[in-house]
Amino acid sequence: MSEKLRKGPSAEEAGAAAADLAALEQTLTERGEHIRKLERDLREAERIGKELVRQQTAPASDSAVETLRKAAETELAQKLAKSQADLIATRWALEAAVKKSGGSAETPEA
Repeated sequence: MSEKLRKGPSAEEAGAAAADLAALEQTLTERGEHIRKLERDLREAERIGKELVRQQTAPASDSAVETLRKAAETELAQKLAKSQADLIATRWALEAAVKKSGGSAETPEA
């Protein structure tokens, strides 16, 4: 074995080792390109995911605002209807009181 070490590798062994090294370098290069492509795809997927999340949360907040606005409008409409009903009832009560007392006072117009 020491003689083989002294002589070094044979031409066939050196050629085979060089071919193996070239094949390994080629495989390494291909894997590196594949990894870079996967990293680009990952960045793109993250960007798209973030954009989709923003799009999903924006309409949700808009719909929440819309829901609150509609609730406020409904509440205001109910208050307006009650006030109008109270006004009509008060006017009727005033007219009835005027008729009962026999007075000729004019009823105020709203």
